[in-house]
Amino acid sequence: MQSKATPSRAELVVYLAEGDLLDIDRGLGFAVTCREGTVWITQTGDPRDIALSAGQSFALDRKGLALVVAPLGPAVIAVTQASADTRSLCFDAPTAGDLRLAG
Repeated sequence: MQSKATPSRAELVVYLAEGDLLDIDRGLGFAVTCREGTVWITQTGDPRDIALSAGQSFALDRKGLALVVAPLGPAVIAVTQASADTRSLCFDAPTAGDLRLAG
């Protein structure tokens, strides 16, 4: 399903239905803020799984493609140019990509 995007002066607001996928090409330097719902973000070459709930932001920190999906229901995000004062979640703790089953 196509997502609905509404441009604003300094941001792009995107309405995602459940399962909608937004691709951000050359995402380095952009920030994604979840305004409503929950979104999952993955970036090229990044083993982390980034999950944002309403009110949380993440500054994309990898070159290449970033994918944003609304896995649990509708979501609203804003995509802006990141700046030095952009509040971003930090993922220093191990993520699913860091864990391996012993076998």
